[in-house]
Amino acid sequence: MRCATVTAVRVLCHTRLAGAGGSLGLYRRHHCVVPGIGWAAYPPFIKNLRQMALNTAVIPPPTVLFDLDGTLIDTVDLIVTSFQHTFQALLPSHPATREVICAYLGDPLQVTFERLVGGDASLVTQLLTTYRAFNHAQHDALVKEVPGMKDAVAALAAAGCRLAVVTSKTTALAEHGLDVMGLRPFFPVVVGVDACAEHKPHPAPALEALRRLGVPPGGRVVFVGDAPADILCGRAAGCAATVAVEWTALERGAVEAAAPTHWVRDAQAMKALLLELCGVAA
Repeated sequence: MRCATVTAVRVLCHTRLAGAGGSLGLYRRHHCVVPGIGWAAYPPFIKNLRQMALNTAVIPPPTVLFDLDGTLIDTVDLIVTSFQHTFQALLPSHPATREVICAYLGDPLQVTFERLVGGDASLVTQLLTTYRAFNHAQHDALVKEVPGMKDAVAALAAAGCRLAVVTSKTTALAEHGLDVMGLRPFFPVVVGVDACAEHKPHPAPALEALRRLGVPPGGRVVFVGDAPADILCGRAAGCAATVAVEWTALERGAVEAAAPTHWVRDAQAMKALLLELCGVAA
């Protein structure tokens, strides 16, 4: 039988993403090719080789990276009140309206204060200390749930998505916020501002989250956030898509300027989109 004389078998496993703007669900083509021999004539051991290729092809798992404040949990009132308290104590002449303060959202706290006071390192330290003391003391009383978020995150986890938090707040406080909202069990990885030398919009924290998850960049990785820094971080880290949430406290135009791939109006819509983008069933 001619198959018995075959000296080379070529196994091609090809994985491709759908085009931009469509589903990011993956498809696979697997060919076991022996020139001149039809598939029906292949002996069992050749068919077994093909099945082995099907079974061992490595496909990155669906993965979602989330911002925390203003995305997974509603901390806007907490943040605004903390800034107002800090300004009143140390910068009484600085504007402290909600609109002014919301423009700071998404950036690391130290970066924000350094921009406000320039090179005065001593004052920056005082601002950070005052802000954090008040924020920690008031955290549990002022933090709020984003409606439907816990159910959405639970559905993503149940569908096999790998989940991580990439935030501009400290890791310990981020983990505490997740605990308060009952979200901590879904997030094995939390990358805070203290985890990397570079911060959003730099890709470093997103890449660190992927490293800890054991997931390569790209593939079926999606970044969800409420600020330009989130969208830019996700894109720079090679995420296949970036998702902006409409419940952001920032001006929509500022987030639109970062060109997110998608917008979602609420947690339910977010869940449906992420399941579609990641190519997993609800």
